[in-house]
Amino acid sequence: MPKKENNFYITTDAPDITVSSPNYTQIDENRTVTCNPSGNPDSYTYHKWQHKSSFGSLIREFGGNKTLILPDVLKVLRYQDSGEYICTASNGIKDNGNKFEQTGSGYVIVKAQPVFTTDTINRVKQFGEIDKSVEIYVNVYSVPKFTSYIWEWDGKSTTQNSAKYESSSTPTLVVDKIHGKKVQLDGYKLTLTIQDLKTVDFTNYTVTLKSGFEDVSYTIILESASRYIIPRLTLYIQLFTQIL
Repeated sequence: MPKKENNFYITTDAPDITVSSPNYTQIDENRTVTCNPSGNPDSYTYHKWQHKSSFGSLIREFGGNKTLILPDVLKVLRYQDSGEYICTASNGIKDNGNKFEQTGSGYVIVKAQPVFTTDTINRVKQFGEIDKSVEIYVNVYSVPKFTSYIWEWDGKSTTQNSAKYESSSTPTLVVDKIHGKKVQLDGYKLTLTIQDLKTVDFTNYTVTLKSGFEDVSYTIILESASRYIIPRLTLYIQLFTQIL
């Protein structure tokens, strides 16, 4: 916007904002995101930074500075720094919409070992019925995607018996706690289908994922559903008898 000063016209503009958002890995201790406003005058006030998930959920906010230094966290938690970082700044000049504050954003990706998400943690025990098939599964967040995975029971690979076991990996939405906030993420569902359950099949099953980082494993306890149905049925009969 031209502004006359001492018989000269000076062009003033609200800032356009870009954000430098490098990609990192979980071994990078120093991680920064930089706000790059471009306007006239080139003196800026920086407002709060926002960190959002890929689906737009607000995760956290930081004080306003040109350069945001991400807080240090444990190596295995640095994947949680992934997401959109939004910078807000102003230089005292309004834009065409009559707003002082302008925003720009960049996306940070932290490459790390696969993570079993919080919507899986409560599924340590899963259940099946004798003579029926069952699907047990875990949800995983993995950037980059894991390179391979294997299911085992009692130290034996399920691939040794393809008639009994079938495994699959499919993209899905997962829920994980990111810096204390539950958010949706793009992830994977790893499923093991077990045919014709017998008593010996009620045991522990471990899935191990390989990637360019450390291997990660998760163990599921498969139990018989009848183990819980029969005691409950007995209790109901006892209560019914007492009422009569």
